[in-house]
Amino acid sequence: MIRICNPPILMSGRSLPSAFCESQLKDAGITNFRFHDLRHTFASYYMMKGGQLCTLSSILGQKDLKMTQRYAKLSPEYMDSQRDRMDTIWTPAPIPSSGAPSQTPTKHVQ
Repeated sequence: MIRICNPPILMSGRSLPSAFCESQLKDAGITNFRFHDLRHTFASYYMMKGGQLCTLSSILGQKDLKMTQRYAKLSPEYMDSQRDRMDTIWTPAPIPSSGAPSQTPTKHVQ
């Protein structure tokens, strides 16, 4: 099973990710970085790409789906796109005008 967790490996009192990318974070202007934050980022992107909540819970090693839901935050842009998608699903098909030729339903051959 793959688990995303803060590795216990230490280098001079710092965790491996901090020691490994400290200069990159500084160059990028990122402060107060915690490796644990990547779990939240992964969970959010996983869900926005169509992942399943139960599967994500298993990947993260969580037993409670409520905790997994806290990790998987959906962006406002993603929520807007899903609302737009619902509009296309629930919008009824246009009624053909009286001047258009009518189409006869086709029968499916079994």
